[in-house]
Amino acid sequence: MSLFILEFVFFIAFGAIVFLFVRKLPYVSDISSEEPSTRKTFFKAEWIDEVDRKLIVLLSKWLRKMKLLVMRLDNYVSRHIERIKNRHASNSDQQNILKEIEQEEKKDEKREEKSEEVKDN
Repeated sequence: MSLFILEFVFFIAFGAIVFLFVRKLPYVSDISSEEPSTRKTFFKAEWIDEVDRKLIVLLSKWLRKMKLLVMRLDNYVSRHIERIKNRHASNSDQQNILKEIEQEEKKDEKREEKSEEVKDN
């Protein structure tokens, strides 16, 4: 499976390099001293510019959607973290309340013991 992924990445990169080469080829041929040919070649075709424009539009739409997805994910993670903080804070408050109740009960028991001792005397 990893070999397939590596091959896939390699061919995507190779395709990108060829595409960039085809896009820049007319600029290189303008610099050359040869007479430009009158017939339309494969590399000077208009469809390449049209594909380039469509690719830019698709890429910009895709990037906007990915940005929106990342922002939604960020909001979800932030809310989840806040919930965890609130739970932890409420648990610590509950533990503090339980400790206070236990301390009050101990104080009440001590008072009762003292009042019983006073009654016994």
